[in-house]
Amino acid sequence: MVTNYVSVPLRKVADEQAARDVLDRAAIELDQLVEAVQDRPSFESSIPLPASGGVVLRYVVHVLPGARWVMDEIFVPLLKRSLESVGVERGGEITYFYMNDMAHFRQLFHRDLSPDAIERWRKEEDEALAAN
Repeated sequence: MVTNYVSVPLRKVADEQAARDVLDRAAIELDQLVEAVQDRPSFESSIPLPASGGVVLRYVVHVLPGARWVMDEIFVPLLKRSLESVGVERGGEITYFYMNDMAHFRQLFHRDLSPDAIERWRKEEDEALAAN
């Protein structure tokens, strides 16, 4: 699994709730639309930008290895359209970075993990994300 961290900069902190509402709906849409998405994208944090009066919303998206196209061709454009549809101005471009867990990927690829082990690993990863 590849974990993508998406940063959505907003021009005004006052738009945060409206943006989260529409972005959460976009996350549901992506989860239903694309099989390569492993979990519904989730809101992780809000990072205030006091100097500009804006805020950055951080979302987490888990996709299958090799499915970077989901981010470039579907999710980022969907986020842009969603914000535009409710009149929320971005404070810059939507960006993302990703991290591969190569050890687990190799185990999955070689079918060295049982379904129970995969589920335990996913729960541990979710708990670690929730703690941050």
